[in-house]
Amino acid sequence: MNPTEMYEKVVLNFPGMWPQNSNHNWISLYDGLGANIERISHLLSKHIHSEEVVVVIHAEPGIGFLLPKNEVVNLIANYFLKADIQASDPEFNCIVDISKIGVGTGWKQPELKKGIS
Repeated sequence: MNPTEMYEKVVLNFPGMWPQNSNHNWISLYDGLGANIERISHLLSKHIHSEEVVVVIHAEPGIGFLLPKNEVVNLIANYFLKADIQASDPEFNCIVDISKIGVGTGWKQPELKKGIS
C-alpha cells in the first residue's frame, strides 16, 4: 500500500484537530529554528505506547504511514510547520496532534475505534 492509499484508509479514524480547543493542553514544539525533536519525542512517548505508530500528514496529497516508533520523530520533523500531522497507536486509542503552527497535544480516545485492519 502506498502512502496516499494508507492515508485514505486511516484518515477517518482521526478526529478533527483544532489548536484553539481548550480541552487539550497544547505545547510549543518549535525551538526557534524548527522542530524541537526532544519535545516531539516526549509527546509521542507520553501518549503512544505501541511499537508501531500510524502517522498521517495532512498535505496535498495526504500521506499515511505505519512505522516503527523509532522512525516517527524524524518523519514528523520533515513535515513540521509544513502540514498538520496526526499520530496514533494502530488501534487509535491514543492520539497525538501536531499543528502546522508548531504546537502539539495528545490524549486517550474513548473506546470507539477498531484499529487498522
